[in-house]
Order: sequence, then C-alpha cells, then structure tokens
Amino acid sequence: TSLASAQAFYADIKGRLSAYGRDADSLKVMPGVFIVVAETEALAKQKFESFQDLIEPQVGVALLGRMLGNFDLSGYPLDGPLPEL
Repeated sequence: TSLASAQAFYADIKGRLSAYGRDADSLKVMPGVFIVVAETEALAKQKFESFQDLIEPQVGVALLGRMLGNFDLSGYPLDGPLPEL
C-alpha cells in the first residue's frame, strides 16, 4: 500500500465514528500491528507460528518485497540470500 492509501483508510475509519456517536479521538489506528492473544506467552507464540504457517510462500515473498521498498523478489529462490538492494 502507499502512504496516500493508508491516509485515505485512516480518514475513512475516523470519519465513520460519528455515525456511531463516537469521537474520532476514541479510536487509535495502529497499522502493521498484529496482536495475538492467548492464555500464556508460549500459547501466543504457538498461535502466531500457526498463522505464519498459513502464509503461502509467494504471498510472503510479495509482502517482504513491499516492506523492502516495493522490490520485486519473485525472481529469486526462496531459500537463497536476499539480493543487493
């Protein structure tokens, strides 16, 4: 996603709150945060790993490429080193 789309998402979510009688400051938007809740830290880590296992390799490579600045990693081997960026 781009900064512009993230800002549009933020404005849209904040703008909806008044329809439900809520103040815009009552909601905090934390993009990129993935919270895992469980009874213990060990169970939370186990649950997180289960979620990670659901990610298809191609999807993971695309996500990593976006995190690295929209770099296309699709032509590189999954088990190889990252290319020079």
